Amino acid sequence: MKKFLLLYCFFILVSFGYAQSESKGRICFHFIDLYGSSVKPDKVEITDNEGNSFQLSTEYCFDYLTSNYAFDIRINDVNYYDYQKTYYTPIPKTDTIVLNNIIIGKRFFIKSETPVLTNDEIKYLQDFFSNIKNLCTSLSLEINIGNYDRSEFQSTIEQIFDLYLSKFSHKNHFSIGLSVHFKNDNLENVLYLFDCK
Repeated sequence: MKKFLLLYCFFILVSFGYAQSESKGRICFHFIDLYGSSVKPDKVEITDNEGNSFQLSTEYCFDYLTSNYAFDIRINDVNYYDYQKTYYTPIPKTDTIVLNNIIIGKRFFIKSETPVLTNDEIKYLQDFFSNIKNLCTSLSLEINIGNYDRSEFQSTIEQIFDLYLSKFSHKNHFSIGLSVHFKNDNLENVLYLFDCK
């Protein structure tokens, strides 16, 4: 009788454990950008149909517990527009999300001894602007002029904008924004600050 009772308890525990594992699910997400490159957004939030909020694991996976389940995934950080998608059961094991609404923003600077850029600095800008992944339709340039006069930067500004605009010469559907601002913090060198979005 004791053996039968122990066997019965064991059977119940195994069945209960099996039922529990059956009720669990897991989905892993892959995020790619417009060009097919893998990206890793910082803020990925899950809100389920009971109002619970979760952050995704570093592997971008999410465990859910019931078969009658729905949740929203939301990407919202400084590098991406808001993106939201709703899932209902049955939920796939993996899903690839294409973030084609990425805010492409690059900030960089060039420090120069004079208002005239060197050949290496020009080559750097050519490579940057010609790279398809650096497509940006708004370029803001802030120049810290150091000990120079603003008028000495005219040809360099034209050169920078020519490099930037050359990639759009055959793409008439783009609206392009350009701006230049000058600062004078009495630096020893000239500083070109680029904000490309």
